[in-house]
Amino acid sequence: MSEFFDPRGTKMEQWKKRTKTLLRKAKELIKERITDIFIVHGHNNQMREQVENYIKCELGLNPIILFKQPNIGRTIIEKFEKYSNVGVAIILVSPDDIGYSKEQGPGKAKARARQNVILELGYFIAKLGRENVIVLYLSENEEFGEIELPSDIHSVLYIHFDEEGSWKEKIVQELRSNGFEVD
Repeated sequence: MSEFFDPRGTKMEQWKKRTKTLLRKAKELIKERITDIFIVHGHNNQMREQVENYIKCELGLNPIILFKQPNIGRTIIEKFEKYSNVGVAIILVSPDDIGYSKEQGPGKAKARARQNVILELGYFIAKLGRENVIVLYLSENEEFGEIELPSDIHSVLYIHFDEEGSWKEKIVQELRSNGFEVD
């Protein structure tokens, strides 16, 4: 006899009730996850604040910015792991550092993103998949010109962070394709 065969139906009712409870909890977790967006940033606070405000105020989503989260005695990597369970990560690539190849020397220096930004970009590509990572970049540094973007992920499409704000509609398009309900 089947474990679920019960003339009074009590085991089947318990199973149905438990299944409904689990489904409800799963939906709550999915809903909670689908409103959280991790924002990785470098030293460009103006860029971070613009994106954070847009995500929070205009789209009604929950931007997760690591330094704004409580430490609770965690190391930075523990804190990063704790708050990285999100639906999408937006990586802000701004020309905060300068770098060059030893072979080419300082004369060929280019603007680059902070090393932590590139590390976290790789982390989120591995954790969430490329389709759930949005790279928003600020293209130029006055002294060193066009920012150097990571060459190993040139197949990832970058969104240019422009003063006109056309990046906003592109962010919305990407979020919608990832299941976010945004206007």
